[in-house]
Amino acid sequence: MIRRVALLAATLLLVPAPAGATTSATTACTDVAASVATAPLKFGGTRIGTIHLKRDTCYRYWGYLKLNEPLDTDSRATAGLVWQNEFGPQPGITCNSPGGNGFITTGQTSCYTRRISRDDGIFTFQAFAHEDFQNLGEGPWVVVAQGKTVQVSVEGR
Repeated sequence: MIRRVALLAATLLLVPAPAGATTSATTACTDVAASVATAPLKFGGTRIGTIHLKRDTCYRYWGYLKLNEPLDTDSRATAGLVWQNEFGPQPGITCNSPGGNGFITTGQTSCYTRRISRDDGIFTFQAFAHEDFQNLGEGPWVVVAQGKTVQVSVEGR
């Protein structure tokens, strides 16, 4: 029985795709991502991390924050992404938005937002980041470091 299943699987691999069909190998996006813009995240005058505006081969964009050292207790940090299209500014997202991997918390060093696919037309993307502190885990979060990349305009592919 196992030989029959293996033979059937091998036979199916040899059957050519119909004319005009595309395979996932030709349409898949690679996770090899270029940083199209970067900026420092600074606390006072000290660089504590780097904010990245990333793009993959399918022209999807996202924000990414890489801290130089793991975060201490009572701190959190996040990257974010804002964009604009022909309808004007669109709502921003952060690492804590659906599709992101959550805030950077104690002991962690990086986070990313979900990827935003741009359609034909002009879009402007910008990544931002901030680190927040909460005294003894109580009270409001206070921004202690922030930064943003330059805006990047993207025309249709």
